[in-house]
Amino acid sequence: MVASGRARVVGLVAVVFTAAALVNAASAGVVLDQDYSPPDNLACLLGEGFKYVAQTVMPQGTGALVTVDAFFVHDDNYTGPWDVSIHAVNASGVPTATVLALQTLTGAEVQPNGFSFNTPTAITFDAPAQVTAGVPFAIVVNPNPATSGAGQGKGYWRGTSTLGSNHYEVGSLYFSNDGGSFTIDSGNDVKFRTYVDGVIVPEPASIAAAAAVTFLGASGRRRRHR
Repeated sequence: MVASGRARVVGLVAVVFTAAALVNAASAGVVLDQDYSPPDNLACLLGEGFKYVAQTVMPQGTGALVTVDAFFVHDDNYTGPWDVSIHAVNASGVPTATVLALQTLTGAEVQPNGFSFNTPTAITFDAPAQVTAGVPFAIVVNPNPATSGAGQGKGYWRGTSTLGSNHYEVGSLYFSNDGGSFTIDSGNDVKFRTYVDGVIVPEPASIAAAAAVTFLGASGRRRRHR
């Protein structure tokens, strides 16, 4: 009887470790999810005609959107802060006022205006948004505070126009003056990369099957101890 009880305890411990191993092995880690960084022919002014510029993105992975590379720079005359936010998108694919994550950058964290635009501004979120494969979101950039008007441009976000051959077919460029009502700029896109820390949760059946196998093994050992 003592040997049988010991085998049962060993079996339970093995099941716990088996399930934990399945969950840990399912962690995908931080991976490049979307990369739209083709040769560009568009310089989208930031803080000139509109206060907010947005690009919608269609993720392939599910998890935390930890980092965004946005190919924007600050103008020589502006070294103040910037806001980069992740907004929810409605059923029509248009950005909404719902902010899923927000990161404020100092002027030193934004790439300077070198007119090469090959090096993006990297934004790592302290509190990342959770994104789901196939559910779009929007990257929104604006100077802080958000301003607009003739001659008030504070930077540029490089991209592609309708005159080019490269387009991000599952997203688009949008503008807004209030951060909630966005207007599409059809056929145009700005350049970005997104990085998702994804976790693939194993199916319950997989855990149950592993547990059953472990129990069977423990049962076999228990019988041998008799």
